[in-house]
Amino acid sequence: SVYIFTGDDGNAVIKIPDALSKKYSIKFMKEDGSMLFMVPQVKETYLTLDKVNFLKSGWYYFELTEDGKLKEKNKFLITRDN
Repeated sequence: SVYIFTGDDGNAVIKIPDALSKKYSIKFMKEDGSMLFMVPQVKETYLTLDKVNFLKSGWYYFELTEDGKLKEKNKFLITRDN
């Protein structure tokens, strides 16, 4: 995804250039589809979410909505520290 991805440090990165002018929200889900947590409104154009928020290493899914409409549904990988 160009909006939500794993950064070089292994943390989740949210990069939405027009986040200040539109209303974006993000649902993060575990691999089984159950809800992990939600960001009700993205208020910054660049955010980093520490990987400790994702409980363990593995694939996590997300749904990015723009003004209440689904913009992207995708996944990203969180890895453990070596």
